[in-house]
Parts: sequence; structure tokens; C-alpha cells
Amino acid sequence: MTSHTKRPVRSTLPVETTYINRVLEENLQKLVVRAVQALIAALYLIAFALFLYTQRYALSQATIAVEELIRKIMVRIADKIRRSLSLGQSLNLCQQCPCLLKPISPSTVFINCPTG
Repeated sequence: MTSHTKRPVRSTLPVETTYINRVLEENLQKLVVRAVQALIAALYLIAFALFLYTQRYALSQATIAVEELIRKIMVRIADKIRRSLSLGQSLNLCQQCPCLLKPISPSTVFINCPTG
């Protein structure tokens, strides 16, 4: 009987091809890393732009709410002044500033405070 001895497996690729494959694999890994980094950078920029937009929107909404609140307070104070005074009557709010009330319409009073 003949003995079957195993022969060492030899690479069918030449050494240059193996080196090229290794270089290509390393470059492919670098390319994948760069693509992931670019994706992360793009996502960061999108998130930052969204943050700036929401900040601006929230600030504008807060400004609108405060302006509305101030307008309501002004209307309430003006209404109290209108109810407490009769039209055409002089009013001395302070000793230094005599304010004259002038009716503009039946529900509106103009308060003129001359400086002096």
C-alpha cells in the first residue's frame, strides 16, 4: 500500500497579488471610516441647524406672548383710566406734569403731557 502523505498547500496567488489585496483591504477600511465620519459630521450639522431654528422659533413665540400680555395690561390700565375720568376733564397726575385729557372717540381718550 502506498502511503498518502499530505502535501503542503501552496498559495496559488503570487506574492504581489497578496500584497495588493492587503493594500486594497486597508484602503477600503480607511474609506469606510471616512464615510462614517462624513455621515456623523452631516448629522451634527443637521442637528445644529435644527437647534438654531427651534431656538429662533421659541424666542419669537415667547416675544409674541410677552407682547400680547403687555398689550392686555395696557388696555386694562387705559380702560381703568377711562372709567375713572370724565371726558374733557383736566387731570393732574403729578405736580410737575399737568396732563390734559382729550376725547378722540367715545371710547378713546388722548392724554397729553407737555414737558415743562
